[in-house]
Amino acid sequence: MEAILNKIIFQCTAFKNKLPDYIRAQNITYIKDREDIPIAERIKVAEENLEHFNDYHAKGEAVKGDLNDLRLDLDALMHELSEEVRKYEDKEGSYNTLIDTLVYLEQKKAQQEKQILQTQIDEIDSTFRVKEKSLETKKKQISINGTLDEEEVSKIKEWSGKNVTNVLFDSNVDDWGTSAVFNRKVVGRKEVVVVVEDMKGNKFGGVIFKTIQAEDLNTADPQAFAFVLKTKGKIKGASKFKILEAHTNYAFGCYKDDHPRLFYITNCIFVMKRGEGGSNCISGITEIPVKTNFWGGVNFTPKRIFVFQLH
Repeated sequence: MEAILNKIIFQCTAFKNKLPDYIRAQNITYIKDREDIPIAERIKVAEENLEHFNDYHAKGEAVKGDLNDLRLDLDALMHELSEEVRKYEDKEGSYNTLIDTLVYLEQKKAQQEKQILQTQIDEIDSTFRVKEKSLETKKKQISINGTLDEEEVSKIKEWSGKNVTNVLFDSNVDDWGTSAVFNRKVVGRKEVVVVVEDMKGNKFGGVIFKTIQAEDLNTADPQAFAFVLKTKGKIKGASKFKILEAHTNYAFGCYKDDHPRLFYITNCIFVMKRGEGGSNCISGITEIPVKTNFWGGVNFTPKRIFVFQLH
């Protein structure tokens, strides 16, 4: 609006300066009506006007054009003035718009402050993870009552990504006969490793990540895997074996007191209760065949069974 006001002021000033020419052009033919002056003088004025008629007329036309331009600009100004007046008439709308603007700005401010806090939280989490990793590496390997040596513990950690911690079940200490000691030790647990040692020095077992279900119920775990730690007392050839997808619903199961079987793990290692024969490892369950002389339907005799908690 300021621009058009300045333009109109400029036009009005210019028109004021040209006003005498415009008036002269208007009065050029009115001399015949001036009966208050002598005829001779009127003739002289008429002759001068006639001589300069075209010049006066051209100046008048120019001023007329300026007036038309001024009128158009005044119309435009009136439109803008009407719009400005309308703005002030919508008092409530303007007030609410100001409220909306303030809410938006406060929201942006809150987001910026939250971002600063989130950055600080991320930095704290990152620092904690570094410290946690550093401290985890300082944990001592577990070897309880000679159940697992350092090399065996290291293998289980490598395969599972977890540390071997406390013993949940040890057949040298806990009954693995017809009592429900084994079940009470493992049911409801998750992230456990089961290790079986037979009379020939073979060590094997499996890892379960999901929560172990109650007796006579199958525990499903697509991440569960079987492993061989030692063959005839030697760790050479120790390997992890992922079970086939078709068998992942049978990752683990334990049985009631009156059942001769103690438990199975990864649907390929079946351990009978103390005094019962028939413990065996079957093939065809893992993605990669287990190549050992005790795996493939041949029965074995458990010497010791232990279950460890992983963390």
